[in-house]
Amino acid sequence: MTSHGHGTHQELTSSLKSGGNNSNSNSGSGYGSAPETDAIVINKQSSSKSQCLFKWIPLIFSIAALVISIIILIEISDVKTNSDDAMKASSSNEQAIGHLSRNAILGQFAFEQRIRSDGDSGITNTRQYNDGDAMYDDGTYSNGAVSAIHDHADFINVAGMGELQAVLNGVEFQTRHNDYSLEMPSTTSTEYGETEQLPFPDVPPEVLNAGNVTEQIAELQEWFRAFKTQNKSHRNYPDYFKPNLCYLEGTWIMDDGVLDEPFNSDRHEIDASTWKELHDKIRFMVNSGRKDPLENLAQLPSSIRNMIDDIYPVISNWEVRIVCHPLSNDIRTARFRVADDISVQLLNSPLRRDELEMSRRARFEISKFINLDDPDGDEGSDAYPDGYWQPGIKQWNYLDYLMEQVPG
Repeated sequence: MTSHGHGTHQELTSSLKSGGNNSNSNSGSGYGSAPETDAIVINKQSSSKSQCLFKWIPLIFSIAALVISIIILIEISDVKTNSDDAMKASSSNEQAIGHLSRNAILGQFAFEQRIRSDGDSGITNTRQYNDGDAMYDDGTYSNGAVSAIHDHADFINVAGMGELQAVLNGVEFQTRHNDYSLEMPSTTSTEYGETEQLPFPDVPPEVLNAGNVTEQIAELQEWFRAFKTQNKSHRNYPDYFKPNLCYLEGTWIMDDGVLDEPFNSDRHEIDASTWKELHDKIRFMVNSGRKDPLENLAQLPSSIRNMIDDIYPVISNWEVRIVCHPLSNDIRTARFRVADDISVQLLNSPLRRDELEMSRRARFEISKFINLDDPDGDEGSDAYPDGYWQPGIKQWNYLDYLMEQVPG
């Protein structure tokens, strides 16, 4: 018994160590054969399941890839649809902006055309201090002084002129206090807005050679007398009394945000550094029924004047300046006469026409009649036997003759 049990124990131990695959596996022992058979069956089933799983993996990945591709295509389609909708909306917005901008341009043009139908370019109003019961108590282009012109002998090369409102080719605007310097467009620089001092005439040699200061003064007075009486035989004054034409000009400039002083003045400048600041300040003052006490604000309009690609509006601002130009010809004082302004004549204290002529209130007009063969002929000469003031319609006239000398 002991020997058989020992043998049986060894066989079982051997079978367990070898996994059931030993020399006694076929000996018919029921205890050692059963574990071997079960192990083999279990391994076969596990291998079969693994093979099936590996066969399905490519299919699973293919299906996943197909699903991902479908999702991506759907997303792309949505993005394209949204992009197309955005492009359509953007195009619609651009068209709306273009239509509105063009309508604003045409509206501004109609507004300017309406002003043009009221009359020529010129001054419409000046600064006001007084009022009264009569219509003429409230001045327009003359209120104590025509165009608010005044003297500034305390400054060198400065012509005094206060605030004024004017129209230039249908554009109405208001200036700051002007007090402009006697300057002309530059003859040496092409820089925009550059100016230079007006040339002054030489002193007549007869004055310089007259002797001492008292004698020079007396001689110079004779030259002024010749100019006053227009007597060239007394002194040939046209060579030393040169006329200068000072003018107000304006143009539309693109809005870059920065406001540059349009013309020089030793006394005044616009109280704003940007166009927006200027527009806001003048609107506040006017809407409040006030004016700038220092007279350094201007009402210069802003407008859409152009479009880029018929879509994007281009904003422009109205810029004005006062400059002068030395004329090449002499202008006889007989070409000037006091304008027939009954309201100016009655303003403040009534004046006769000859009294008004010596007043700063007087507005003078210039004869437009011209002899094409001799524009600068003397009154009473063969060119103007009946004088400068001739009735009738004119085409190209004496004022055109003078203005055509202005550069630009």
